[in-house]
Amino acid sequence: MRRTTAFSCVALLSLAAGAASGNPVPFSILGGVAAAAGDPPALSTVWLLVESRVTSRLAHGETWTSYCSGVLVARDAVLTAAHCFPTEVLMPRCVNGSPETWQATVETRRVTVNFPGGGAMLAMPGEPHPRYAEFGGPMRTPTGPDLAVVLLPRDAPAPAVPAALAGSDAPGFADPKVVIAGYGGTRIERGSPCGPPGRATDPQLRRVALTPRGPIAGLQCAGNAACDGSGRNGAPSAWHGDSGGPVYDADARGVITRPQVVGVITEVAGGATYLTDTRPFAGWVADTVASLRQDHPRR
Repeated sequence: MRRTTAFSCVALLSLAAGAASGNPVPFSILGGVAAAAGDPPALSTVWLLVESRVTSRLAHGETWTSYCSGVLVARDAVLTAAHCFPTEVLMPRCVNGSPETWQATVETRRVTVNFPGGGAMLAMPGEPHPRYAEFGGPMRTPTGPDLAVVLLPRDAPAPAVPAALAGSDAPGFADPKVVIAGYGGTRIERGSPCGPPGRATDPQLRRVALTPRGPIAGLQCAGNAACDGSGRNGAPSAWHGDSGGPVYDADARGVITRPQVVGVITEVAGGATYLTDTRPFAGWVADTVASLRQDHPRR
């Protein structure tokens, strides 16, 4: 079951209720290693800093900052998770010296895409899949493909290289392992609702091989769990900030067998990692990139 607020992007201002201000805490792919130069994830995985305007009964016009991972699928386009661009969040606020949480509406104002090897550029907010519904399921849980396309204003700088997306007729999730990658290794200096805000520093791309467990509720499932929320703490898994990172097929040793992306990271729950199979949506991704280019021509 997917949850409204349990996804694996990171909200820098909402992580920290009860945390010591300025306490550096590493969040990273669990059991993973740094992606080596030349490894497909190292060439095409990016991280996105999303800045949004927040409105609630206690906050008006404040900035809510979060980050996700993504994968370059064209020289000027990134595929990531749709939930990285929410319309509502639970926002911590300081009320009479004590942290409290309030529902807030969110409007994405600025997206910064950070590339492998350095370099960054401002981009448009993500264009979600038309069937993605942020609150379409029971108890306002998301439904539909958790996918979004981000158009870049110009080509990504070298050494970034776009990844190929596997099509609907391509093999996927049939090999012994899958490799996932993301920037959940970014250090978060936790903020506090009643103290300084958090911030992200030292981004680091990590990758880990997981065992596919089969589709659950329309999602692919991987990790040392049955994907029912009963995973073991500390088992290999994605983590906060890895949402939207790419998924590749791999052999039993964790070596990528085909350099085509077959999915993206959607959620982490109970030690299990939920993945969206992108193969059925490769055509939608290509059409969306073409449509965004037409609507937003380069100047």
